[in-house]
Amino acid sequence: MKKILTFAFVALLTSCLPKHGALSLSLSTVVDSFISKHPSWDVIELIASKLDGHDLLFIVGEPTYFPEFIDGYCIYKNRLLTYYQTDSLDRSSLIDTTYMQRYNGDIENYKDTYKFPCNSEPSQEIYVIKNNNELVLVDDSVKLKFNRKLTKGNNVIKNKELNEFINSYIYNKIDVLYELRFCIKDSKQYVMFRSMPFYDKEKYDGYFYRNGYLIVLYGADHSGELLDSTWIKKEKIGIPSVRYTSINETLWNFPFPEKIEILPDGHLKRLSIEEGFFIRDNNSYSQK
Repeated sequence: MKKILTFAFVALLTSCLPKHGALSLSLSTVVDSFISKHPSWDVIELIASKLDGHDLLFIVGEPTYFPEFIDGYCIYKNRLLTYYQTDSLDRSSLIDTTYMQRYNGDIENYKDTYKFPCNSEPSQEIYVIKNNNELVLVDDSVKLKFNRKLTKGNNVIKNKELNEFINSYIYNKIDVLYELRFCIKDSKQYVMFRSMPFYDKEKYDGYFYRNGYLIVLYGADHSGELLDSTWIKKEKIGIPSVRYTSINETLWNFPFPEKIEILPDGHLKRLSIEEGFFIRDNNSYSQK
């Protein structure tokens, strides 16, 4: 009888432990599927965000890892698996970070993107998280029916073409916030725009909302006549309820931002990745 009770206790204890370490069965299944479809990547990023009421998981394949995108990491099937979430929701039924290591420097055998920058297009899949740990693949983000009815008015941006570009970008590229940078190089004015999961609390100049979607400004001193005065200036408390970090200057080009030259007549010239790669925005930050 004693042996039976001991066996039952051990079986119960074992059943409470995750069978796949940090990953739930459903998550390990979709990660395995992602790896089989994209076997060349050394790094698999898992990024969780609740956006427009949708609880989403982004799976991204990369050649290198971003130190800012790591709440925890582990080695999974000879790949570096990193996890990052942009909110404070409890997703422990999907991924248990207590089984993951904390980042405190270089990760042996894997490349830091700041030390090994490369020009490559990552692979990505998006899943909806349902019932805490059920994952449903999103084959077309339009089907999520995001509430993206965007204003056609100025709303801080005075240039009509730039307004239309920003609206189109936000409508088609879902993320936590959007980063708008201005810079001057060789007497030419450039605008850079990308989606991001966080902002730099020390370097940003201010922010505004485009129909509820957060746009963070950098390099406002180089914006010329493109901005009106209705944007919210930098505050000591930062932007409420948004994660921030100190963005390493090496990250200026990753993920690749849209780069646009503002022509003298006010029209836009969108640059290819190759054309814009060496237009660094180190001088886009206002010195205040």
